[in-house]
Amino acid sequence: MSASSTKGWRGAGLVYLLLIALPGRAEQALSLVFNSTESPPIWSEELLQGGLGGEILQALVRAAHGTANIHYLPLKRYEKLVAGNRLGNPLYFIGQEFGAVIPLLTTHAVFCYYQPHHPQGIAYQTLSDLNGLTIGVIRGTLEQKEEFERYGVGVEENVTLEALFRKLKAGRVDVVLVIDIMAYDAIEKLFPLEAIQFRYIEVPNGMTPIALMLGKDTPDYEMLAAALHQAMDDK
Repeated sequence: MSASSTKGWRGAGLVYLLLIALPGRAEQALSLVFNSTESPPIWSEELLQGGLGGEILQALVRAAHGTANIHYLPLKRYEKLVAGNRLGNPLYFIGQEFGAVIPLLTTHAVFCYYQPHHPQGIAYQTLSDLNGLTIGVIRGTLEQKEEFERYGVGVEENVTLEALFRKLKAGRVDVVLVIDIMAYDAIEKLFPLEAIQFRYIEVPNGMTPIALMLGKDTPDYEMLAAALHQAMDDK
């Protein structure tokens, strides 16, 4: 996929982050509070330490002698949030200036399809290879919907990944565009006996970094960034 085709895809579970520090009191620990939607296994209230991303975040904050709490919100409420600090793919926030970007982990975007509905398989190099198919995505994660439609690719949006995979198995969508580890997790939960029937195609140039981003409007963001960078260097 071309850069212009992939740059509009936002990894599911992008998180708006609010960091709170006590300025001028270096001896007091930083405290982090951020809002998220359920995006297992990266972010989830049901998983230990908030999922894979939550575990990494908690370890980093502990190393910086701080604490972190995660608030999980419904997608509609989450979409209305306006905050200067975020957790997610920094490439998808080109309209915002950040004071610091601290990488946490790297994932990869994939197209997932259900082989019984496509016994000949699906080959993919460019969007034209998906002509006539319908792609499922989490609502709000695909900015350049028109580009897919220009290549004859239908786009079906939904608020949950579980709903998308149920549609995939039912044949209501042909492929789902999703972060790889989120796909594996959802399929194992929903269809553990049929997991082998789901096939994956890596999206070219689909590497998806997950990073902690501090907005320049965050009080003492430089101090916070320095503490977190130091904690990461010490790990």
